[in-house]
Amino acid sequence: MLGAMKLIASIITALVASLFTANISFADQKPIKDRKGASRLQPKSGSFDDMEAAKRVVLPAPRKAHNWEPHLSMHVRLVGIPNEIMGIFFEEHQPYIHGSAGLGVDLGDPRSELVTIELDWTGMSFPDSNWLEVGAGPSSAKFSQIDLHMLSLDATYKTIIPIVDALDFYVGGGLGLAGLLGTAQTTEVLPICTEPIANCQHWRNVSKADLDLPTRVIPVVHVTTGLKLEFEGFRARLDMGFKNVFYVGLSAGLDL
Repeated sequence: MLGAMKLIASIITALVASLFTANISFADQKPIKDRKGASRLQPKSGSFDDMEAAKRVVLPAPRKAHNWEPHLSMHVRLVGIPNEIMGIFFEEHQPYIHGSAGLGVDLGDPRSELVTIELDWTGMSFPDSNWLEVGAGPSSAKFSQIDLHMLSLDATYKTIIPIVDALDFYVGGGLGLAGLLGTAQTTEVLPICTEPIANCQHWRNVSKADLDLPTRVIPVVHVTTGLKLEFEGFRARLDMGFKNVFYVGLSAGLDL
């Protein structure tokens, strides 16, 4: 019994000593006043009040806006019209695959939107051959010699969609005008004749004439999409789209 009483006395003495020590430590801290006049203890290092201990989120620096600075570029493209589309209008025809080249000026912020003005040359020549419209008889075939060139000027608005830091996707559309330069001539194709050529009266009807073009000034409809790679002052693009003919190509240029 005496031992138990000694143990209880020891525990009480230890608790009293702990409370006394904590009270002295609390008393050593000088209270401070906040903006509303209330007293509170000074913060210790490592608390939420210590801004040095708080973690800060470092945001990536935004890309520089170009503020409609001009950008000059050159482009080369492969152009063509699929045979399936040509076959809608012609039963007999030659395939159309050619080249295109030109200059462009970009105005705008390459991170958000651009207006591109392009001066473009496109070859529109075909191998000399017979052409026959769908639904026409064989006697309506024309031997055609077409050596045309399309010179166009158009303006296209593009919306830029960033992918990664230097790579963007874009899509756009625009309008313009084009002129057809060069020559296009046709010659009537003789139907099968059983008589000797010298006696064949069909030769009298054969004539070579310029192809009847409705107009040499035509509208330009431009729909485009692709990828744009941009470095400091330099841009390269993979272009594809439709500008009166289908195309795919590359362009590169520098800020002015």
